Amino acid sequence: MRQLVIAGSGYKLVQVDQAGAEALIVAYLAPAGRYRDLFIHKVSPHVYLSIYLFPEVWKAELGYDIKYLYDASMEECKNDSKWKEIAKCIKASDNNLSHRRYYYFAKQVNHSSNYDVTAPAYAMNMLKKSEGEIWLPIHECERQLTVYHNLYPEIRGGFHTWVNRSITTTRKLRNLFGYPRHFYGKVDAVTVRKDAYSWVPQSTVGCITGIADSTLQRRIDSGELDFLEIWQNNHDSLLARCRDEDVTRT
Repeated sequence: MRQLVIAGSGYKLVQVDQAGAEALIVAYLAPAGRYRDLFIHKVSPHVYLSIYLFPEVWKAELGYDIKYLYDASMEECKNDSKWKEIAKCIKASDNNLSHRRYYYFAKQVNHSSNYDVTAPAYAMNMLKKSEGEIWLPIHECERQLTVYHNLYPEIRGGFHTWVNRSITTTRKLRNLFGYPRHFYGKVDAVTVRKDAYSWVPQSTVGCITGIADSTLQRRIDSGELDFLEIWQNNHDSLLARCRDEDVTRT
C-alpha cells in the first residue's frame, strides 16, 4: 500500500529511521563483549558477520584470505588497511542475484538471531521477505545461526538469560523508559520467550519514535515547522511530507 501513496505535485515524502537502534539496545542489555564492540567502534554488524559466514566467497572475490581478521580486535578490524575494500566488496553483494546476496543474508541473521529465531523460522522469513526467491535449506540456516551465536555468546548467555530469569521470577519486563509488560501463561513456551526477547528493544524503539512524533507535531503546531506534515509513524521511523524546496530543511 505504501507504493500507492504519492506526495502530490510539488511535494516530496521524506522518511528517517533509527538505524540499528534495536541491535544497539541489545548490545547494552547483554554483557560487554564483541557484539557491543561493534557499536563502540562503528563497525557494520552485517559486514562483520559476513566475514565469518562466507569467507571463501570473499577470498574468491578479493583474491586473498580475509580470515586473518579473526584474530583482530574490533578496533584493529576498523583500522585495517584492507577494511574499506573488504566492506565495499561485501556490501556490493546486495546487487547479486537473490541466491548470492550474502550481505542480505547476514543482515537477516543479525536482525533475527537476537530474538533466538529457529532455523525453520529463519528459512520461512527469508522466503516471505524475498517473495519466494530465496530458499535456504534448513542445514544452511542452522549453520548461519550457529556461526552468529558462537561469535556473540553474550546474546544467549547474557541477554536471553536475563530475560528468562525476569519473566520466570517476576513475570514482568520493563523497557528502557520504565514501562512494564506482564507475561502470563507458561513462561517456558517458545512463543512467550521469543516475545519476551524482543519486547524491551522493540518497545523502547517505539517509545523513542512516539516521543519524536509528538515533539515534531508540537513544533509544527507552533509554526516553527509549518512546512512539514507528519503522515505516518512506522515504529522505528517517521514519514512526513514537505514541499520540494523544503527537503533539505527537513
